[in-house]
Amino acid sequence: MANLDDLDYWTTKTVGEAQWKIQEVSEKASLRLGMRDFLLRNRPVDDGPCLQVKKCFAACDGLCAKSQFIILKDEGYWDELIDRVKPTVVVTDCFYCTKGTQYQLRVQLLSADFKVLRERCSEDLFMNGSKHGRWREVCYSIFGCPPGVRYIYFEHRGQNVNERNHKGVRITNTSITLKFTYTVGQRN
Repeated sequence: MANLDDLDYWTTKTVGEAQWKIQEVSEKASLRLGMRDFLLRNRPVDDGPCLQVKKCFAACDGLCAKSQFIILKDEGYWDELIDRVKPTVVVTDCFYCTKGTQYQLRVQLLSADFKVLRERCSEDLFMNGSKHGRWREVCYSIFGCPPGVRYIYFEHRGQNVNERNHKGVRITNTSITLKFTYTVGQRN
């Protein structure tokens, strides 16, 4: 079972016997993945600190979901900044699927009263892994954050649908970046 420290800041949901486990990432995969801060602050991804990824979350024995609810104000983004500059929200996630596993990503931009203002979801694009799994990166960009966004809800799910597959979906290297482009003298 996962050490609770490894799941800090995440809300987890599982069905039946399903559980999240913490697994080591192979050295070869670790070099390709490169870990970054979860919430990057308006800097190109290439400029972020890049460390070796050593661990990942593995969804085992059924459907597992893991989510975060981000309060933008608590992260230093005041309401007027979001409303006037309308940043691009970029969500990146790395996952590993083999045959008989599925992965899903959902991102919602929410108002102060928790209404969904914008959403990206891969539920129509459920990834079904190949026989020989590999790490993949998924990246969603939500351009022009609508006025009124106060929260970001992020959820990814993993499931092994083939009972013979005990490896499960592996997920790591999740990040959310707010990209601001504001020209001096610009008026809204």
